[in-house]
Amino acid sequence: MSDIGAIIDIWLKNNEWTQKMLAEKVFVTESAIQKWKQGKRHPDPEKLKQLSDVMLIDIRHFYEQNYLPYEFEKIDEFVPPCLYGEDFVDMARSMGCEIPEEQIKHPKPRQETCHDVYDAGLYKDAKLHRWTDSVGKQCSAIYLGSEEIWWHYRDHENQMIHEWNKQGGEAYI
Repeated sequence: MSDIGAIIDIWLKNNEWTQKMLAEKVFVTESAIQKWKQGKRHPDPEKLKQLSDVMLIDIRHFYEQNYLPYEFEKIDEFVPPCLYGEDFVDMARSMGCEIPEEQIKHPKPRQETCHDVYDAGLYKDAKLHRWTDSVGKQCSAIYLGSEEIWWHYRDHENQMIHEWNKQGGEAYI
């Protein structure tokens, strides 16, 4: 069996969840999650199935010897072009970045803040972007280079990543 505690710990960090949030989703106490993380207890098969469903991890991974999910690593910040107007666009183009005219003329309202960029082990070397929109809602997107491929609110980030990788990086291209 794999180290369920390490799997849970990495998943919580990647998704910026607390033990309490996970406990509520799998209908256990926060103490139960903590004991699983510490290896003092193991979830029963029904709870493993619930963990699998919530975390979008194939249940077979919990039984593999050395399985660990990919640990997200913050690698950069990304400033959406619409923050800086034409001067920024001209500079970006001179550096070889392609910025679609439509994005310049009609910037997306959610691109009002800088994005934190993560290497999240996405297919096709895509990157995960996270930011907070102008009304304080947390957002996530999958980017290939500087092109936004797919975005969603953060509470659906896990499903977005799962679908992207399940489809081999072909989703929404």
